[in-house]
Amino acid sequence: MVRDIEHQHQSEFSRLVATERVGDTAIVEEIAATEHERAALAERFGWVSMQRLTATVRLRRLKRDLIRASGHYEADLEQACVVTLEPVPAHVEGEFNQLYLEDGGLEQEDAVVAVSVTEEEPPESVVGGKIDIGEAVVQQIAVALDPYPRAPGAALPEAVDWPPAGEEEGQAGPFAVLAELTKARRKEG
Repeated sequence: MVRDIEHQHQSEFSRLVATERVGDTAIVEEIAATEHERAALAERFGWVSMQRLTATVRLRRLKRDLIRASGHYEADLEQACVVTLEPVPAHVEGEFNQLYLEDGGLEQEDAVVAVSVTEEEPPESVVGGKIDIGEAVVQQIAVALDPYPRAPGAALPEAVDWPPAGEEEGQAGPFAVLAELTKARRKEG
């Protein structure tokens, strides 16, 4: 779903910084999510819960229309095990760098070349003269998490046959696999 510009900055952990505040000398922002924000983020990403989210973000203007946000984040949360649905604790922390290009500035290709040919991501566009550093941190956390968390000892039953009996490889769909898993669980329990 595409969000309109007005709602783009209405994320659960929005921390807007006006680009006019950012100069050649870095500004540092310490941010932390409230209990309400953590609950909303857990709902958005399908996590069981989120106990903590903090970050230190530095913003510095590299060129007239190019800003670098860099920083460190830490989060503690619980995800659901992909096998048992039990809560799986997760602690993530890391460093990040993100470039932002203001409207009417350099072309994105020129901006990347101007900073470094080793940059992995092209600059994000700045909308309305503000950078949402909270959303930038949340996106880093979402990418850093294990997409398939498993509780200790959790494994799929070995009784699952693929392809299911009587079907050839490529003919069985996802519901056939689900049916096999259901049969295997009934045999176990």
